Amino acid sequence: MEKQTARGLRLTCWWGLAMGALLALIAGNGTLAKSSIAVLAILGALGVILASWEHEWLRAPVPIGTPVRAGIAVIVILVFWGAVAVSIWPSSDTKEAATHPAAASEATIPAPLLPPSRKKLDSLMAAFKEPPDQGMRIDKKPMGFIKNGESIPIPVAAEIDNRTQTYSILLYIPSTPLTEEICLELADPKTKAYEYVRRFVKSWDSFMDDDTPLPENFMTIRDPKFSGTVIIYHEDKMTLAAKGKIDEQFRKHGMAVIFRGWDYVIVQNNARGY
Repeated sequence: MEKQTARGLRLTCWWGLAMGALLALIAGNGTLAKSSIAVLAILGALGVILASWEHEWLRAPVPIGTPVRAGIAVIVILVFWGAVAVSIWPSSDTKEAATHPAAASEATIPAPLLPPSRKKLDSLMAAFKEPPDQGMRIDKKPMGFIKNGESIPIPVAAEIDNRTQTYSILLYIPSTPLTEEICLELADPKTKAYEYVRRFVKSWDSFMDDDTPLPENFMTIRDPKFSGTVIIYHEDKMTLAAKGKIDEQFRKHGMAVIFRGWDYVIVQNNARGY
């Protein structure tokens, strides 16, 4: 390899090291650990020093002057990179926020919760009331759910599957800031909602008369059992983190939860070509 080519590669390497370190420090401002900032500053200074040597900027015309010139240049380079490191060095407030993210988030004013449009609510309620493909649906009057002193009417229904002889529970949570809390409470099978559904399913099974319209393929079900599946229709948006937390609680009690919000309506409409 020619000397000029090798020198060009070395220069590219040294300047790349310096610029990469500088960009990493700028991009990581406020998130980098102190050790990372120190390492990046050292690498950046080393890159500039080696590049300067390759450019022969550290050499003086008189041989005896080279150490003096090089020493001064190295000090200037180190001071520059030290200043960069100090400018982004995490303060005690930053450390506190990183250690206690919840406390930091309290100082942030959350965005206002916009209520869903009437069209969206009507579409979601229509999906909630849609009859099942197999079996029977039983609707009951909304259940009064009391949370933090507030009574929230929650429509409830049961879908009985004639293939498995089991029923699933459907719940419709209207727009409320307590959506996540309600879902977490519903993850407990001791919640009155499960007894409420069990009783009206048993009542339907015991007193079903001959005039009750049934699908042609519907088999007579005696004492259907709870399948363990709960389908929650929710008007307000829920984050993936909230859904994961709720799903974990349902799984702890041997149940499965299915979330259906406005995105579910969109998927269903697309599948049907609406």
